[in-house]
Amino acid sequence: MNATEFPFETRKYTLGALIRLDVAKSQDMIVNISVTATQEYNIFAQLDALKNTWYKLDFDVVNHKTRDTFKIVGFDKITQVLDESLSTINVMASSRYVKRYQKEVEDFQYILNLISDCLEQWREAQRGWIYLENIFSSQDIKK
Repeated sequence: MNATEFPFETRKYTLGALIRLDVAKSQDMIVNISVTATQEYNIFAQLDALKNTWYKLDFDVVNHKTRDTFKIVGFDKITQVLDESLSTINVMASSRYVKRYQKEVEDFQYILNLISDCLEQWREAQRGWIYLENIFSSQDIKK
């Protein structure tokens, strides 16, 4: 039996068929293909899990004092998820098995870095606004 006669489509492999094909001499190649496919799937699954984490992540927004002004709270939770996500995506990007998903990983890495930059700017702007809002809403300034 040769490789063209092997019943790949039916997925009914017998030990006898494998012995007749003499797959033992191709063991290194088969193991390499298996390891590569497994690692590529792991990258795909991790990337999918990261995306789902961010699709489901809520930014908690609450009223600031009694006004019609809102602020984001829980920056620590968001920052923790962001740090873990950046760490995971950086490991994935440096993997030798990332080739098949290189563009998707790089695109999501860019998005996470953009979120990081925006979140930091938002935090600083919010902190400054709250500080100045307290100053300008004081009775002394209003006079």
